[in-house]
Amino acid sequence: MKKVSKVFIGILGLLAVLALFIVYQPQYSTHDLEPDHNIKIGKLYTEFQKNETRASQMYIGKVIQTSGYIKEIQKDVTGANVLLLSKTMKSDPLILCTLDANHDTPSADANLTVGKQVTVKGQCTGMLLEVVLKNGILLD
Repeated sequence: MKKVSKVFIGILGLLAVLALFIVYQPQYSTHDLEPDHNIKIGKLYTEFQKNETRASQMYIGKVIQTSGYIKEIQKDVTGANVLLLSKTMKSDPLILCTLDANHDTPSADANLTVGKQVTVKGQCTGMLLEVVLKNGILLD
């Protein structure tokens, strides 16, 4: 019985260390990086829809620049803005872009409004329901 509880505590400790590593892993900024791809929002989403494996090979880890309309603004657990972007105001969100907290200023927050067209640049991490960009920067 004692051996099982020691193993269980060891596994919990390992999971806690792993969780801390994931939460506090270093982030880099895309601010000074040139985009690897400047692509229309609809085309990026369609490429993932048609062939996710091929699109993942092409875009994951790459810096993507795209434009769209803000459909929704949220905050993540760190307080960074998360934008849901769509091709038009009437279409469903296609991109989920988490803005880089180091470049996400209160004045930038004031300029973020639903319906505004924006250009963003961020690192692609794949597709869930939308194509996901992290470390995003607003370009306009």
